[in-house]
This record gives sequence, structure tokens and C-alpha cells, in this order.
Amino acid sequence: MHSLFRGLKKFFESYVDYALLGFSILMGAIALILQFGFGLGGGATIGERLSSPAAICIEVAAALVVIHKTYGMVVDLIHKHLGVDVLAILAVVVTLFVSDQFGSVTIEGYWATLMIMVMMGTGGALEAFANSRATRELSALVNNSPKIVHRLGADGRVEDIDISQASVGDVFLVKSGESVPLDGVIIEGRSSFDCSSLTGESAPVELGVNETVLSGSVNGAAIVRVRATQDAAHSQYQTIIRLVEEAEKRPARFVRMADRYAVPFTIVSLLLAGLAWLLSWAMARDTYTWMEGLTRATEVLVIASPCPLLLAAPIAFVSGMSRCYKHGIIVKNPDCMEQLSRAKTICFDKTGTLTSGDFKVQQIIPAEGFTSDEVLTAAAAGEQGSAHVLAAPLIKAASNLTLSALKQAHEVTGQGVEAEIGERTVRLGRPAFAFAPQAVETPAGTSAVYVAIDGLYAGVIILADSMRPESPRVVNELKELGLTEVTLLSGDKPDVAERIGAAVGITRVKGGCLPADKTAYIEALPAEARPVVMVGDGVNDSPSLAVADVGIAMGARGSTAAVQTADMVILIDDLGKVCRAVRISKRTVSVARQSVLIGIGTCVALMVVAAFGVIPAIVGAILQEAIDVIAITSAIRAHSGSYRERHPKER
Repeated sequence: MHSLFRGLKKFFESYVDYALLGFSILMGAIALILQFGFGLGGGATIGERLSSPAAICIEVAAALVVIHKTYGMVVDLIHKHLGVDVLAILAVVVTLFVSDQFGSVTIEGYWATLMIMVMMGTGGALEAFANSRATRELSALVNNSPKIVHRLGADGRVEDIDISQASVGDVFLVKSGESVPLDGVIIEGRSSFDCSSLTGESAPVELGVNETVLSGSVNGAAIVRVRATQDAAHSQYQTIIRLVEEAEKRPARFVRMADRYAVPFTIVSLLLAGLAWLLSWAMARDTYTWMEGLTRATEVLVIASPCPLLLAAPIAFVSGMSRCYKHGIIVKNPDCMEQLSRAKTICFDKTGTLTSGDFKVQQIIPAEGFTSDEVLTAAAAGEQGSAHVLAAPLIKAASNLTLSALKQAHEVTGQGVEAEIGERTVRLGRPAFAFAPQAVETPAGTSAVYVAIDGLYAGVIILADSMRPESPRVVNELKELGLTEVTLLSGDKPDVAERIGAAVGITRVKGGCLPADKTAYIEALPAEARPVVMVGDGVNDSPSLAVADVGIAMGARGSTAAVQTADMVILIDDLGKVCRAVRISKRTVSVARQSVLIGIGTCVALMVVAAFGVIPAIVGAILQEAIDVIAITSAIRAHSGSYRERHPKER
């Protein structure tokens, strides 16, 4: 019942703007038939209009619209958002009591009211349409989620099961043109895969036996057999969908940009309406009536309501979020785009962020009573359920060894992993966590995983990492984009961190950092160095991702904790996407601000003209429609790059 209610609520919210427009047009058509078809129109006085079926039809409809808009305005006020709906409501109410001349045809006040109702409905419908256009990639992502798995049984027969019933170790077929339902390793066949829904890259990827294929990739012409390495809940595609749904549920805090303009614009509009009233008195003192003054004020309010700033900022930001997704970046918190657009400081983790995270086992140093194979087997088995950057190379190094089944495992932030393997308990991580008597001296640029078995120190595995080739370019480009303060926060030894920092062009380096140290550094940054961005991928980065103004997780191989904590998640293993996120955020905020100011400027200019009585109310309503279209069209520009981004050769 609860899910049914939520579904009906979502349906109503999605189509209420279209319904308002349709309702206004329908009531207008009925009123037109009553007045011109049957001669049941009203006169110019309130008494005559109250007895007119055409007038009553429109006025009842207007009352319902006013109630709907008033309810929305009250809800906004409860959430401390003062918008400009008050202008729309006021315009509808006052036009019920005035009439105007348009050529030789008398346009009754209630016909102007109808035009305002159509205007409000059209504005909302245009906003809904623009939002659906901006989010079509996200909607397609959710709608195309695989639902069925072609599982191969022990007898070789294919059984179609629901994706939720599949588990790790199942072997399944992926037919031509189908989406891969679960993350896995190809065990038979070779084919090309379209990974654009995951990475944003249009070029297909050729994959064969023993290579990893991610869920959501679309298979080419050949049938392949895949062994699942993740269940549905933890596969890449379902993780992305979860992130998208989480982002959609978050409140759209980015409308605060519009809120900053709402109060002053409302005040200016009311002042101009008052000025119009005074002008009508000053220009015709001898023949002036209070109805003429109210009519002139109404003509101003009609143009002011509803203001395009209600539409422009949200549409621009939704368009920017959709564009981020096209480039393999999930924006979980819309508010972070405004923060990122003006960020001054950026902090990087080292391993898996500035470095490739493509570790290889270089050396195994077993403790007394243990063998190298025993240490490696325990470490690889313990990492089977981990998304840490060191898990894959350890498992790969133990590919020729037999691994015991992993019963359960949990990560201890900043320390390591504790796991139950068969009948044994294994600890992997820092020296103290693995009961090592002391840390082993390791070469620069390497990482060490200390291993304990059943409470006894068993040995250490040394792995080597390499710097990402794009890291120096990314650091330099971020400085050009305005993030002048760049810091490396690493848990590695200071000399290793210094070496990587120097290689990529970072002079401010903090080595030997625990999670608390990274968090303390970010929290201590002064106001002039903010907003601050943190980029990381490990579970030890999750606290600093949370306290930063903008947390960006490298989600391709990053930990679950980092992905869940971050404001943005980069789905592709490409550090350059951080620069892309900054550029899109700057472009989005710029377009949103331009669109809001274009709408406000046009409205104010027309209101000033209307104050002199040269724009009838019904014409003002039509002009307001044009302003809405201009503002929305401008806002949708955020969905595409700037001219220089689309034509880089002309730079």
C-alpha cells in the first residue's frame, strides 16, 4: 500500500503541471462556447459577471488554481523558501475584478485571468518537459536495467532466473545485443562490449577469456559465458542505479540560487505595481478611478508572474547533472556543483587516485613458522570480499593457489580488514593491526600489507604501484581552472608521498596521514581557502570525503564507503574526469545565473513599460509566456558544452 501511494504521488507530481495547463485550456474552451456560442457572457460590472455562466466557469477554475498555488507557497514557506508564487496568486485575484480595452474588442477581466492560468500551466509544463529532456539519460539507465539472468545449470541447461536470485560463482550466458546482468569474468568466448552506459566512452571494448566484464555493458555479436564475481546488489550497474536513485531523492538545494533573487524581485515587482497605480492617477487626475489604478497595477503584475527564475536555475542544474552522467560522473548531491564551480583548494589521496592503483606483488617476507604461499593465500582469501585497490593484485598473485571460502569480512577504517576464512581468522593491514613487532623497511613507491593468522603475525607482502600518466596534466589543469591550492594527503611514508607529489607538481604534501589527520587538515583550512574538494577512493578516505565541501570518489575500483560518502562518483578509472567535473560545474552555474538574470531583466523592462499603460493584461500574459520560453531555452544550454569545449582546435 505504501509503495502504491508513493507511485501515485510520483505520478501526480510528474503530470500536475500538464494537468494544470490542460484544465485551464478546457475551462477556457467551455467559457468560449458559453459566451460566443450561446451568448451567455458577462458584462463589465462585477454584478453582471457574477450572473454570467462563462465568467463563473473561469472564476471557479481560477479559485481552484489559486488554492493549489497557495498550498505550494505555504509548503515552500514551511521549508524556508520564499518564492514569487505570491505574484502569480495576486495577479489571478486582481484580474478577476478588472477589465481592459484591446482594439475595438472588450476583453473582460476573467479572460485575462484565463490567460494567466494558461501562462502558469504552460510555464510548469515547459519546466516538466525540460526536466524530462535533461534527465533522459538517467531515466534510460534505470529503465534498461537487466532483470533476467540466463544461468547455466550443472547439466548444461539454460535457466532464466530473476537477477535477484543469482549469486557469486554462477555461470551465465550473455547473448548478442543483451546487457551483462552481473559483474563477472569471461570463461568462454570473445566479443566486443559497448560500455558507454558505464563509462560514457562510445568506442566498444574487445574482451575475452579471463577478462573482467562489468554489468551494464552491452554485448556485441558473439555469445559469451561469464562467471559471476558479484551478486546483483553489488554489481557495477546496480551500484550506478542506486547512486542515481539516491541523487534523485535528495532535495534540490540548488534552487537557493533562485531564492537569492526571489525576495528582491518580489519587492521590486510590487513597488512597480504601486508606481503604475500612482502614474495612472497622475496622468488622469480628473477622470481617475480606483479601478483604473488597479487595472494598471494588474498589467504590471501579470508580466511579473510567474518569474522565470523559478524555472531557470533548477533546469540548468538538472541539465548539468545529466551532462556529468554522459561523461561517467554521477552527481549525488546537486548542491556540490555550485560549490565545485568556485572551489579554491583540492586535496588528493595518493594510492589509486594520483597513482594507477595497478599494484603487483614484488616480495613476500614470511614470519618464522609461516611460508610465503601460506601468507599469500591468507591475504588473497581475506581480500575476496574487498573493493580495496590492493585486493585485486593479491588475488591475481594467488591465482595458482587454492583459496578457502570467505565466511565474512569487515573493514576497520584506517587499519585494515579482518576476515573469517574457513576455520581461521585473518587480519590484513597496518603493522599494529596485524600484530607485527615492527614495520619493515620498504623501497620508495611501494606499499606493504601485513598479515596475521589466528592472532599471530604471519608476514608482510610488498606491492609496487606506479603514477598515473595523466596526473601531472590534471594537477596543472586544475590550477588553471582556479583551484590554486593543491595538497597531497597520503597514508604512505612522507618520503614516498614527497616523491609522488614532486612528480605531479604538488608542493604541499602531508605523508603518514591517518583518516583523522586528513579530516583535521581539511577542517582546519581557513575560509579564504574554501570551498575545498577532496578526491579519494579508499575506505580510509571516506571521513575526509564527508567533511570536504565537495567529496569526489574514484568509484571504478574504489571502496563502497568512499562511494557512499562522496558527493560525486567518477565511474571511469580516469583522473582527468575531475577536471571535466569542474568545467561542467562552472558551465552549469554560469548558464543558470545568466538564465535567471535574462528572465529578471526582461521582466523588469516590460514591467516598466506596462506601468505606463501601454501593455494590456492579456498581452502581458502572452509576453510572459515568451519570457518563460527564453529563460528555459537558455537554461537547457547547460546540457551541452561551451563553444570552446566543442571546438578545442580553435583555442
